[in-house]
Amino acid sequence: MEVLKLKYDLASRLVLDLNKEFLFEDRGVKHDSPKSVFRACHAVGLITASETEILIEMIDDRNLTTHTYKEDLAERISKKIPDYGKLMEKLLKAAK
Repeated sequence: MEVLKLKYDLASRLVLDLNKEFLFEDRGVKHDSPKSVFRACHAVGLITASETEILIEMIDDRNLTTHTYKEDLAERISKKIPDYGKLMEKLLKAAK
């Protein structure tokens, strides 16, 4: 479970940083907080409103796994990771 948690954390940070850079370089928009980056991705048409909410939930889940470790919480979040992964992949492709 610890390896999955690490991969999830790294992947979410990578997607966040790449989109943050894309928004700045391509659109001239600067955002510092993870949630504002994903809201901006929606504003420029990279993702839908419902996808934005899921990605914001992903950030909340990542923060929960970073600061605490509870087996039941980790299990619940690990079931969401495939869906998070699909959205992260979509954002990576959109930012190319």
